Amino acid sequence: MQSFVFPIITTQRLCLRKFSESDTEAVYNAFKNGDFTAKMLTEKQTDRIFAETYIEEMKSEYEKGDCYTWAVALKDCDSCVGAISLNMVNFTNESAELGYWISPEFMGCGYATESVSAIVRYAFEYMKLHRLSAMCRLDNIASMNVLKKNGFTIEGIAKESAKFQNRYVDIASFAIINK
Repeated sequence: MQSFVFPIITTQRLCLRKFSESDTEAVYNAFKNGDFTAKMLTEKQTDRIFAETYIEEMKSEYEKGDCYTWAVALKDCDSCVGAISLNMVNFTNESAELGYWISPEFMGCGYATESVSAIVRYAFEYMKLHRLSAMCRLDNIASMNVLKKNGFTIEGIAKESAKFQNRYVDIASFAIINK
């Protein structure tokens, strides 16, 4: 059996790489922002232990050899600005689910669009996947626009399908097919 080599993917402005301890502060700063975490249906995290655990979990997944979660880092200074992942990778059905986040202070710079484009290309060209799906809150217009810019189409809206802070929210489902 061939061993898995974690790919480092570069774009014009970004380097998609493994998470490391040096990314702890960036993860902490992102997840302590309540407006940011609400868009992800995650509670605000005010303890640095959360960020440390997040990084340790990523490192553990890398060691298992089948992790598809990249730190999104600025190419010029290697600062972590977010994450992008392929989850539920199914090589039998040639499909996966895409997830990503960009720290609030870096939103609006096109980093999400650029990293999604790179991962879609990697998933289709190198992993030979046929279908990628993604979901986001219906009120997360920025995330929906990132997906649409990258060729994803909306497949449906799951009404009140997620509960966050004692209220139900609608979730939009997107997909892109490798043609």
